[in-house]
Amino acid sequence: MREFDVVVVGCGAAGLMSAYELTKRNIPVLIVSRGLGATAMSSGTIDLMGYFPSGVFVENPLDAVGEVAEKYPQHPYGVLGGGFEVDSDERKKNAVLRAREALSEFLSMEIGVKYVGDLNRNVFVSNPLGTLKPTALYQISMRNGVLENLSDKSIHIIGFKGYPDFDASFYAKSLAYFAKILKINLKDVKSMVISLPTFENKHNILAVNIARLLEKEDYLDSFAKTIVNNLKGKHADIIGFPAVLGLENTENIIKRLEEQLGSQVFEIPSLPPSVPGLRLQQKLERAVSQYDGAKIIKGIEVLRIHKRNRKVEKIEISMERRREEIKCSAVVLATGSFIGGGLKEHEGEIVEGIFGLPVCDQKGKFLEGIKILKLLREGLFSKDGHPVFAVGIKVDNMFRPVGLDGTPVYENLFAAGAILSGYNRISEKSGLGIAISTGYFAGNVVANFVR
Repeated sequence: MREFDVVVVGCGAAGLMSAYELTKRNIPVLIVSRGLGATAMSSGTIDLMGYFPSGVFVENPLDAVGEVAEKYPQHPYGVLGGGFEVDSDERKKNAVLRAREALSEFLSMEIGVKYVGDLNRNVFVSNPLGTLKPTALYQISMRNGVLENLSDKSIHIIGFKGYPDFDASFYAKSLAYFAKILKINLKDVKSMVISLPTFENKHNILAVNIARLLEKEDYLDSFAKTIVNNLKGKHADIIGFPAVLGLENTENIIKRLEEQLGSQVFEIPSLPPSVPGLRLQQKLERAVSQYDGAKIIKGIEVLRIHKRNRKVEKIEISMERRREEIKCSAVVLATGSFIGGGLKEHEGEIVEGIFGLPVCDQKGKFLEGIKILKLLREGLFSKDGHPVFAVGIKVDNMFRPVGLDGTPVYENLFAAGAILSGYNRISEKSGLGIAISTGYFAGNVVANFVR
């Protein structure tokens, strides 16, 4: 039986951020996960708060963290500020301070992909459908494609034959449409589809396969030459690509392309499997792994827990057809929501799948006996979002999951990220901002707990 001070269950942004805070304090941590989870499938942008729970657009996301914390104590940002245990003014102040600390810590990680942006200002980036999403921090490869940076520019959008996840023509038309609504003048928007070297006559090409090839200088040169030949002398100020521009050396790839194409270049966040999401995943994993005492194991199934006197003593896991018990002093639950496997359906109801914790809706009401269908609205794209996406576990102000009586189920179990209730990450556009902020705070709380 192995022993770690802390076991983190979940390998997404929340789990890895909490693990980072622990490992840099020389606290031995084991991170276990079934797979990559939602972070690797995300757009790769860090959305702190795009829309208030009321649906109103957020201009200053960091200020919005405080406003949400002040008004909604059960919201993860409210809990970050101290929850119901402090008054609204202190909760607002604490939430802003802790969110700023968490995101500043994230930005200081000089490993992997570089992020740019402003915590005090949302900008619009476009998705593969050409629609717009507000975000505070984005990968440097997306910078030239921020909507305001396209003003008064001629733009070419490049698609690839055999790559089904991006329609260049549809994207270009949608981009022009939304830019007009927001009164951003685009000089010209054109699109073209090219046949990629080595992928001629191929179908269902994966973005990650293109990204890996572009890491090779010879292929990158061939790629650039193909684009130049297809442009046939037609210059564009900015050229947009689906997000395929490398996994490891994206900045250098973009610099090389800009030199050869004579245009600025940007990436468009892609559909899963997401290259920007994988870059973010790699960044966080490497940040954790640089410290001794951290171990990440994927392909793990948590079978059961061993408890005594309201404490988790051991976790039993299954890997490679064998079972193993891990002794620990504390556990961080960061398994995510439905995509990450933190929440599951059982006989028509939503359950937390490892510890059997009760789940709550956005307002903190426990959902025993409530069927999933009751948490779905009639309209597929409901303006207010579906209540099912706000379901999760309720925690106290130390991020310990609580039971029906409002007290911690286990003294040494903590939680962070999308497993939390009290917010709708889909309609708010707040997913990775909350994952990083709550993961950071949970990591600090656990560090003090195990010392």
